[in-house]
Amino acid sequence: MNFINLKFSKIITALLFFIFSLQCAAQHSKEELLTLINKKNLPLEKKVEYLCELSCHYRRADTIKAYHYAQSALALARNEEAIDQEAIAYEALADIARYQENVRWQVKYADSSFLLAARSGNPKAIAYANYAIAYRHEAVGITDKYIYHMLKSLAYFEKQKIRYDKLVNGYENLGGSFSDNNDLKFSRKYNKKALELSYESRNACNIANASTSWALFLVKSAEQKSPADPKLLKTAESYYLKAINLFEK
Repeated sequence: MNFINLKFSKIITALLFFIFSLQCAAQHSKEELLTLINKKNLPLEKKVEYLCELSCHYRRADTIKAYHYAQSALALARNEEAIDQEAIAYEALADIARYQENVRWQVKYADSSFLLAARSGNPKAIAYANYAIAYRHEAVGITDKYIYHMLKSLAYFEKQKIRYDKLVNGYENLGGSFSDNNDLKFSRKYNKKALELSYESRNACNIANASTSWALFLVKSAEQKSPADPKLLKTAESYYLKAINLFEK
């Protein structure tokens, strides 16, 4: 069947459901992280980082495990009175709550992350807190603050070349937000940024996620014309198929 003749809403819904059912946002595999967290003499910062990343793997498939690893990171940080690491752990908790669409706890955890990061003055903790507080503002409908804090967070991650999963997700989400408001200029800017960073990460899941968002943008762009632009739709098809192929590997 010709892709152009299909109903795009059904294709998009099906593909996104397939994508979100997969656990591939973090940069290490679960097996790698389970080994890393058990290493002896592991610095606190690394232990917290690995535990939080491990929680990321489980945030959709197993909420109990996701919270367990994030809470373990928080407990370690508290024991060492390391408020910068507490802030990072609270960001992980806020992210789990976001995926569970639990706005009340998302707000609570994000606010805690932001408060502790500000007290610590640690740039890395502040970047994580900005990420949490950005999604907190998005959840309650404060779009301007969402954009402001997200861009601040992503600027740090990009400069340090860390957490490409958050970079890709953050820029994708910005692109989607602008697309929802029919601002295709900025939607293109941020979706393209997500795609570029996904290739820089050399992570198949990041590339697949970004390719899907780029395809969505292309479909939206194509539909601005009547009839829809067939060249853009064909290009969108190629990105969809690439994403599916990557996810199936």
